[in-house]
Amino acid sequence: MIANTEKFQEPTAKPLTTTIIKRDGRKMRFGLEKIAAAMQKAFRAGGGERDSDYLLKLAMKVDEQLAHLGMTEPTVEQVQDVVEQVLMESGHVQTAKRYMIYRAERTKVRERNTQLMQTFDDITHKSSSESELKRENANVNGDTAIAIKSHGNVDWFFEELDRKLDLCIEQLLERLEIQSTKKVRNFPFLFEQTRRLR
Repeated sequence: MIANTEKFQEPTAKPLTTTIIKRDGRKMRFGLEKIAAAMQKAFRAGGGERDSDYLLKLAMKVDEQLAHLGMTEPTVEQVQDVVEQVLMESGHVQTAKRYMIYRAERTKVRERNTQLMQTFDDITHKSSSESELKRENANVNGDTAIAIKSHGNVDWFFEELDRKLDLCIEQLLERLEIQSTKKVRNFPFLFEQTRRLR
């Protein structure tokens, strides 16, 4: 759902739905106030706003619809589908559209992040015989030293990467200092860029 930054008073009526299943499979408390906050974000995205009592009434309609559909432990996606339905049935078609667009954008971001983590996992944890990504370049040994040494230890990998970057920066700064005192221009690319900026 849309990020919850606004605080809503928890309604006095207890929701019919008590649990929601998150995308990672965890079961969490179902909160009408979270649904109300998500709908408020959608209204604001269109330049409008609704008072919290009205939004909580819409959230209760979502809860009632979930119960009517027999969803005792709905998934996040199922709740979002019903939120869209309730917004449209309540005459807020444009707000429902903005809510749908936001959901689609968030899905793309999640998919990209998942793909990025899968790529990272392939590079750091799999041998070249198991990873298509490592076999793409036939001129390079896919089982690189850093992947072999790390044995999938992500903390070690980033510590080693950080150490090597610090070393490179330190060496570059030392060379620049030496070159500037000798007034020897062995870094023409740096001096050329400086001249262009003037």
